[in-house]
Amino acid sequence: MIDLRKAPGLSIAMAMAMALSGPVAARPVDPTTAPPARLTPPASPVALDDLISGLNPAVVENRLEDALAIATAIAAHSDFPLASDPTRLAVIYLIGVLNLELDQPGAALAPLVTTTGMNGATIDHWIARIDAEERTGDRTAAARSLAEMIRRFPGAATELDPTYLIYRAIDPDPEMGFALRAALLNSDWRHPADSMVWLQHVDELLVLGEIDRAGGVTERITAPTDLIQLYALHRYDALTADLAPLDISAELAAALDADRFAAQAPDAGIDAYKTLGFAFFARARLDEALATTDAALALPEAEAGTDAWRDRTWVMDTRARTLMALGRRDEAAVQSLAAAARFEEGRKDLSQTINLGWLFLRLDRNAEALATTESVDESADATFDVMLTIQIRACAATALGDAPVAEAAYAYLAANWRVAPRAVMDALLCRGDVDGAAVRMVQRLDDPDLSAEALSELHHYLPPPAPTPFDARLNAGDAAIAARPEVIAARDRVGRVFSIPTLGGQF
Repeated sequence: MIDLRKAPGLSIAMAMAMALSGPVAARPVDPTTAPPARLTPPASPVALDDLISGLNPAVVENRLEDALAIATAIAAHSDFPLASDPTRLAVIYLIGVLNLELDQPGAALAPLVTTTGMNGATIDHWIARIDAEERTGDRTAAARSLAEMIRRFPGAATELDPTYLIYRAIDPDPEMGFALRAALLNSDWRHPADSMVWLQHVDELLVLGEIDRAGGVTERITAPTDLIQLYALHRYDALTADLAPLDISAELAAALDADRFAAQAPDAGIDAYKTLGFAFFARARLDEALATTDAALALPEAEAGTDAWRDRTWVMDTRARTLMALGRRDEAAVQSLAAAARFEEGRKDLSQTINLGWLFLRLDRNAEALATTESVDESADATFDVMLTIQIRACAATALGDAPVAEAAYAYLAANWRVAPRAVMDALLCRGDVDGAAVRMVQRLDDPDLSAEALSELHHYLPPPAPTPFDARLNAGDAAIAARPEVIAARDRVGRVFSIPTLGGQF
């Protein structure tokens, strides 16, 4: 099952203990409501207790298909409706869990939904249901079930894996996110990385005209990036008017201190090093970033597919970025190649392949950049990752003079530009189309759904260290866009710009 919890929940063995604790207890029958004898179904040829006695060995011996067949027969037995509520709950839950273990989430879903509506349902039953919904691809149902579970069990959020919870809670689809964010707020859930959740909830409350409720949520926004958005956009002015001015340097320093403290803890894992290494890089403290990523990569390799394994991949990515910023470009390429070569479940890491392609663009190794895009074509759905891949193709093909490939890529980007608008702008700058990129910037600033990210690109950041000629061309294009009168007017309509002592957006 999907690991949604910090610690294992109700296992199959525990469900078996619930279901097989002695003979099946009959449910108390009220004689005034009992059905007439003539309506009682004929007795099954095998006694219910006999079926149950064969279930435990099947599970213990890991004969899961046999166990599922027996559990299904138990649930279909004529005496099963007379069993006690705990027994019925355990057997139905077991049917769902066994189907999940057999990688049959579609068959697992109905029994698991049933368990969450039964007396005695716990967090574990809800988690199994959410697991099935996730694995059948119904993200909306999973988010709604997650919100309902937290509403019923306010302490449930603290038991869930925070990475999964935040991933679901920042889903931009209101159908999936709003109820979950409201449930998390009502349960008083907090996490060091929760600011983005609350900022999104503030936006929703403002759309609903609930300014007072939105104001109560702003105190939960503590991450520097989210605080900058809160103070920069005019749509939040009513919420920030009475707050102290934002001290960006102090907020960044406090965040870095917290990251350093976490990495120095005796039980710190590679995730803490990952966060600290990128924090040093973002603040252009490159020697410290390199030392931190080196220390992280000196830790023992984790099992492939685990969170620690993925964290190591991103440490490698930060190290490659740091080496590029130090001007050690050949070493950066070697490190990025190593990150992109890591396989999970037989597949390359698409994010790292994209980052490698962009690094090749920066190094004017355009044929190699183009080769990183071979697994994606313009018939693919326009997801964010696909858009970034097609952007690399557009830039590389333009540099190589391959007009047919370039034009097909630009047409795809133009048709789907709202999916990844910054990627579209960068592609336009690759062919020197500052006018087209400026048009996109104005469109973004005038769009409430896109304005926050667009404005963030117009803040004043630290100058990029050791830029390549490719970097210089794109940076010059960005500077020209930011100086356009129409861009300045659109910028001022939506917000204000700050000077931020970090590096600007990095691919």
